[in-house]
Amino acid sequence: SRARDALLSYLSSYLPTVEVPPVSRCAEGESLAYELSDIDLSSLHIPPDRLTLAVADGPALVLEARGVSFRLRGVRWKVQHQRWARVGGEGELECHSGASEIRLSFRLDQTSATRAWAA
Repeated sequence: SRARDALLSYLSSYLPTVEVPPVSRCAEGESLAYELSDIDLSSLHIPPDRLTLAVADGPALVLEARGVSFRLRGVRWKVQHQRWARVGGEGELECHSGASEIRLSFRLDQTSATRAWAA
């Protein structure tokens, strides 16, 4: 469909350019704190024939992509045990996948301009 093709074109060009902020977790009561940074999505590839688009309850637009591939290089990681100061570390990782799935859900709201037009 034209909607699916337009959305795929947009996501294929947009997602690889997204700047991902550092991901961290240091919750009270948990023994480990961690952080991941320098996450680069530029290698993300969504196969056009593995994308589905549907309208769900809510209403929401649901996008599912299967067979998504990526290779992450140079991702920085840190981990620290909260009670034992000498237990921790940091480094750099590389990971890849050729068969990941992504599911995005967008809530559909009627804008005030649309409501005024419909009235």
